[in-house]
Amino acid sequence: SPSGLTGDFAVALSSSAFLVVDDATSPILAPGTTPLTFEGWIKHSSAAPLANQGIIAYGGSYKLGLASGQLVFTLFGVVDVFSGYFPPADEWHHVAAVWEPGVGVTFYLDGAAAFIEETRAARPVSNNLLNLGAERLGNALEGSIDRLRVHGAALTVEELDIAAAEPKAV
Repeated sequence: SPSGLTGDFAVALSSSAFLVVDDATSPILAPGTTPLTFEGWIKHSSAAPLANQGIIAYGGSYKLGLASGQLVFTLFGVVDVFSGYFPPADEWHHVAAVWEPGVGVTFYLDGAAAFIEETRAARPVSNNLLNLGAERLGNALEGSIDRLRVHGAALTVEELDIAAAEPKAV
């Protein structure tokens, strides 16, 4: 795990393994209307092909992931917003994307921030699946994930879970 503490475990993934949560019964995510923050700890593999790898995705509408090793926020079918950040492989890093509809995306890599303006809207969700460690039931992250979180608000750097050995409360 990123903390290295005894009893603290992460989830190891491969190119075909990821987690899916069905949000259809009581949907809690409302894409396109309010700010959203995706964050988590990743340790992606240098042995993985440099292609699209999902970290967190929802509804076929938007995702936080890697594209050729670069941190990217995607509005599926609309635009890929590239961060300019390339999290080094084979070590733990905190990554986050704060999307403010009509404004843009603030990316975080281990607390460092970069804002990219993007005013286009997300398309409507096509399903209620929250994919953890993948995008749209595919393009899984090869490596490990820990403390993936989705917030229905624009978090600041002080509110993010960036201290490896001191997890923030859920």
